[in-house]
Amino acid sequence: MSNKRTFDEDEVETELSSSKIAKLAEYYKPVESEIEETHTKNNDFDDDDVSSNDDLDVPLSRVDNIDSDTEIVPVDIDVDSLAAQELVELSKKMKVDALEMGFTRFFAKYCLIPVHSILKIFGYTLSEKSETRSDEELLKVYRAFFRTTIQNREKLTTVNTIEQAVQLIKQAKNIIVLTGAGVSVSCGIPDFRSENGIYARLDEFDLDDPQMMFDLEYFKIMPQTFYSFAKEIYPTNFKPSPSHMFIKLLESKGKLLRNYTQNIDTLEQVAGIKKVVQCHGSFSTASCIECGYRVPGDAIKEDVMNKNVPNCPKCGEDNNGIMKPDIVFFGESLPREFDDLFKDDKTQVDLLIVIGSSLKVAPVGSIKDSIPHDVPQILINAELLPHMKGFDVQLLGYADIIVMKLCEMLGWELDTSKCSKETKPAKEINYVHVPPNQYYFEGSRDCLT
Repeated sequence: MSNKRTFDEDEVETELSSSKIAKLAEYYKPVESEIEETHTKNNDFDDDDVSSNDDLDVPLSRVDNIDSDTEIVPVDIDVDSLAAQELVELSKKMKVDALEMGFTRFFAKYCLIPVHSILKIFGYTLSEKSETRSDEELLKVYRAFFRTTIQNREKLTTVNTIEQAVQLIKQAKNIIVLTGAGVSVSCGIPDFRSENGIYARLDEFDLDDPQMMFDLEYFKIMPQTFYSFAKEIYPTNFKPSPSHMFIKLLESKGKLLRNYTQNIDTLEQVAGIKKVVQCHGSFSTASCIECGYRVPGDAIKEDVMNKNVPNCPKCGEDNNGIMKPDIVFFGESLPREFDDLFKDDKTQVDLLIVIGSSLKVAPVGSIKDSIPHDVPQILINAELLPHMKGFDVQLLGYADIIVMKLCEMLGWELDTSKCSKETKPAKEINYVHVPPNQYYFEGSRDCLT
């Protein structure tokens, strides 16, 4: 086997479904498996491509949770009998299905094909170490492989430069802007995955895994962990960034189809953005995890500021009544608004701009590969996203500086009067272009190599 490379899936984890004591003692259990490449270097599948967010509770032996109005007929294909060209044609067809169907329906259609055969279609094989593992044990590999390889969008060869990005923004009428914590860092709100982000401070919160801070089951057991740092992300006197105001400017010019934000700070509303979906909820309301009683977010503000766990005013502490901000934790579904709007938006979008997000949290992170693949995509981020390939133009550095440069090139005036500090650049905004499509601005975390 030429150019063989292995994939050690140490980062793939599965939550134990046992007692509360067991969850505290051993919250996650690693699943071991490896993937090897069978032919070309182009089909890289790195360990960064699989994260503990690739969760799917549907076992491989079941086909359910499918839209009732669409009958899925499973196909059974003897992959080993196919010639090389037949495998190529099949992989192309499956990529089309992946885009149109999403994982659950795609899985239902191809559920009769073993996981190792699915990998073979796209040029991979399981190592000897993992050949004996059942399809159910390889579920997370399958889910991650679907997201990063099968459904993955290929870059448009005709779109590469910042000048083209500016022209695309000028021409677009239905832009989807997907935002993450990177648009709010300059506002004083910490992000999660950077070197100094919240997830890097495990010792401070005495956690084995950073995502436990936002896990529903762990919150039920140890709510004080969340409330020990909730003050830092609670939207008090924060003001929007130039990046927020850039999105508002797009909306004012009739170009914004939707802003899908992963943030919970509600700075989109402060910036005046109307077409926004807060995919992960917000602090605007809070609900009891036991009885569901809901109150305005201000009702728990004092407790949040004092790092206290707020009890439910209706059912009380004796009945395990604890108030939780209505932000989406791991283990909770996204607001129905997300599904309802994105179903239509993905048929109308003519440009995608991702700003300040690592795209590591599903399902929002999969928006990139869920829209038509001929729609141009621009990344504005502090660093490259190796697990999310296919961006046409990559603008790397401080988001605020980059959107100011775009506005300069567009001939637009960016209103920053609502921002917290003087945002006019002190000098000309420069960048380094690394062909074909990477632009490095001030604040980039990636080295120029």
